Amino acid sequence: MLLPESTWILVIVCLGIGVIVRLISTRTAFSVIGVLVLISLFEPILGALFESLPLWLLILVIIIFGLTTISWLMSLLVGKSTTDHFKAMILHDIFLLPFRLIGMLFRRR
Repeated sequence: MLLPESTWILVIVCLGIGVIVRLISTRTAFSVIGVLVLISLFEPILGALFESLPLWLLILVIIIFGLTTISWLMSLLVGKSTTDHFKAMILHDIFLLPFRLIGMLFRRR
């Protein structure tokens, strides 16, 4: 499970304090609570599904989930436009990495 059941109350209280202090919007707080409810409802199904996946596919799913979560958190903290710019820069660097490595190999010889 993503979060133990004992920490759900703490997350909800922190969300409430964040809404009171206006760190996050009410809509964002309710969406996080909705995600917690959906996770608790679908956890048995997803657990059985993940146990049946091959290791390489499970690693791929975990990487995609992690990147999606990081993207969601960044858009929550700094905004959608800044997050889109950051993702474009990261994808550009990932695309150029093999070419730079090949260039470094030829430059050393």
